[in-house]
Amino acid sequence: MGIESLPCDELAGYVVQVDGTGTALICGAPYGPLPGEVLHHGPMVLRYGIPLLLKKDTLLVEWVFDDFRREHRGDAALDFILRRGDLFPRADVGGFHVTTGKPAEIFLKQLDLALGLWVYAYRSDDLAGLVSRIGAAVWLDARAAGWEEPPLDDGRIPALLRRAVPCWVVHPGALCELPQRLPAEEPG
Repeated sequence: MGIESLPCDELAGYVVQVDGTGTALICGAPYGPLPGEVLHHGPMVLRYGIPLLLKKDTLLVEWVFDDFRREHRGDAALDFILRRGDLFPRADVGGFHVTTGKPAEIFLKQLDLALGLWVYAYRSDDLAGLVSRIGAAVWLDARAAGWEEPPLDDGRIPALLRRAVPCWVVHPGALCELPQRLPAEEPG
């Protein structure tokens, strides 16, 4: 297969590193300066993975073969790992390392399921254009009253992104609160 079968979403926006706090994806038009250093602006590809145990790396999951040799690919592979992975520690998992972009095949028990799903922003479809890990996502909307949790049917927000990080719909004037809202990031 290859990287084309990795679960991903394409969005346009800003990836902002907020001093001492973390990194956020900001979609929409800001009113003023952004609260941090802009690492990327424009189209990007979001890719999803699960951290490895005992290593400072993450596996972008492409496929899983469970103990009964049932195959799960793409979004279904991530869903299987997150929902039932603890029941199948010997399942085979294939994907790509975030740090190197190289393919890997491991046992599911080598993933740190307690840390959940992580999301990374890339400049393009290839794995060489890594921008950063994303800790939160914000959609700017002048109709918002401040910081609001988006409704589940908000079509702007991809389902995997919503599952991986806190997502908000924010009035552009309230974006200055972003440093206080970002969750503390785990190393990696």
